[in-house]
Amino acid sequence: MEYVQMTLDDWVQMKQKLKQELLGVKQSFVRIGYALRQIDDQKLYEQDGYKSIAEFAQVEYGLWPSTTSRFMSINREYSIDGYSEQLRPEYAELGRSQLEEMLKLPDTDRQMIQPETSREDIRELKRFNKTEPAAGVADDISQLVEKFYQDNELILNAVYGEEFD
Repeated sequence: MEYVQMTLDDWVQMKQKLKQELLGVKQSFVRIGYALRQIDDQKLYEQDGYKSIAEFAQVEYGLWPSTTSRFMSINREYSIDGYSEQLRPEYAELGRSQLEEMLKLPDTDRQMIQPETSREDIRELKRFNKTEPAAGVADDISQLVEKFYQDNELILNAVYGEEFD
């Protein structure tokens, strides 16, 4: 491989270009979802003899129905006003796989996701959301606090500043 000398300015420009290209990829997912949603909403696929958007996208573009649905969901959830070609700014730093994984998260959980959050961490959060707490362990906040201090006596002692027997 040939050595190429690069100035600091060239390096900064290269990194900025790469960042813009990656943002463009995410924007493409939103734009593709928008186009599919328009075709679906207006039933334009019927003009070519298809029965559904899924059938249309699979035959015409090789997209599996789950992929078509995911594109449309990404547009619905992450585009400006929920129906546009533009990605909402708060999601610009997240990757496509993060956006896909976040689809089933409630808005409150989505706000916790940062660019450094891994796909596996998002999946773990989804699994956690599906679990049911054990009945009777902490049915209200006071029981939860009491249970916490029972399980963490050292913290309780630190709060009160003395040992209890």
